[in-house]
Amino acid sequence: MRICQDKTFPNAIHNLCTFHLFIQGWKKKVNAKKEENRVGAERVAYQWIRSWFYGCLDKAELDLSIRMFFQWLDKDATVTELGTAMTTAIKAFAVTGVVAYKSFWAKHYRAGIPGMDTTTTSAAGAMTSSIKSGVLATKPQYSIAKSATMQVVQSMLCNIVLTHLFINSDRHAVAGLQ
Repeated sequence: MRICQDKTFPNAIHNLCTFHLFIQGWKKKVNAKKEENRVGAERVAYQWIRSWFYGCLDKAELDLSIRMFFQWLDKDATVTELGTAMTTAIKAFAVTGVVAYKSFWAKHYRAGIPGMDTTTTSAAGAMTSSIKSGVLATKPQYSIAKSATMQVVQSMLCNIVLTHLFINSDRHAVAGLQ
């Protein structure tokens, strides 16, 4: 699959979605509370790690923030407030679930790449989802060739429908659908 991607999109880079990596990761590995229900040191830890995705623009800033975070997390007052289990969970999540993958999400790795100043794949995900769930919905068990063919045919069907609407309807109203 990677070879196909490299040939099809030679200038593309692989990113990880902030929502899935950080937000869902925190819920699964640390605590499932809603963000507004986090208080004290837990809220600080959550917001601090979150800032790495959105606020740190260069390598030096990110590295400094990560070092300071772990120093703060190791302080006795922080451990006392959070408890040993929560402190351990946050530290493990930060190390293995976030920092280990920083080359896939940190802004400074994507600097200068057109269109990549995003921290989520929601736009691409929405397009893929609509294609996959169209009239010719693809399934996980289908081969790559079959899925790709079905997605191309689905796209062609959408174009045919839009063209038909455009030709047989008020052109100004249909223009808003494209």
